[in-house]
Amino acid sequence: MPASSPTSPAPGDGAAPSSAAFGSCDTLLPAEAVTTFGAGLVPDSSFVPELGSYAAEIVSFGGIGCSWTDTTTGDTLTLAVAQPSKDELTTAETALGGGAGTATDVFGSDIQAYTADGGGTFTGDIEVFTPVGFWISTVSPLYTSAATAQPIVSSVLQALPAG
Repeated sequence: MPASSPTSPAPGDGAAPSSAAFGSCDTLLPAEAVTTFGAGLVPDSSFVPELGSYAAEIVSFGGIGCSWTDTTTGDTLTLAVAQPSKDELTTAETALGGGAGTATDVFGSDIQAYTADGGGTFTGDIEVFTPVGFWISTVSPLYTSAATAQPIVSSVLQALPAG
């Protein structure tokens, strides 16, 4: 089977699309969603995901990584989205379901979502897997629970292609 172009992967072929396939930071999370969540958050154009983070893994799969910083408080909001191969997605979801995270159904019954735990405690790290194979990672100290991340995750889910 011929390889798909990075901007138009065939469903299930394992090709990871470039960010152009499913949007930019601004289309995935519009400014009004960001400022409603945190009034002082502004885009960080120099963002590079921390090595070893879920965001770095997502970007390595051809995804996109985005960050916003509150210039007054220093609080951050990061977002990373990709549509990795089925094997990569299964590996990540299995790790989170196997103890690296705690399952949550706050985003809907058809969405597999986890709060990533650090030392058994909530860390403001939300990992979401959609039925059509997108992996969404969002981290912020502003998240006090999975429910507080719901407006951000919902905005991203609405921006992604339905497949």
